[in-house]
Amino acid sequence: EERNIFRIKNYLKEGLERRFSINLLRQKLIESKFSDKEVNEAVKRIKSEFFNKEEIEQNEIPANKANNTIHKRANKNKES
Repeated sequence: EERNIFRIKNYLKEGLERRFSINLLRQKLIESKFSDKEVNEAVKRIKSEFFNKEEIEQNEIPANKANNTIHKRANKNKES
């Protein structure tokens, strides 16, 4: 299960960097036979890595902010 969550997180990061919505990525993962539990856990971990606790608790992370935040961080890491 942990291995799948790691794989799902990588898929989500890559998809968000490419500007796909989290909902589309989630749907594709479920269609690919990953369990809801694994997908939800990976999404939760992604959110906790990139957003502050207040935004997560209030569920105020619009797709464009999620994509922009992850894209900026990914580019910053590539430059380092």
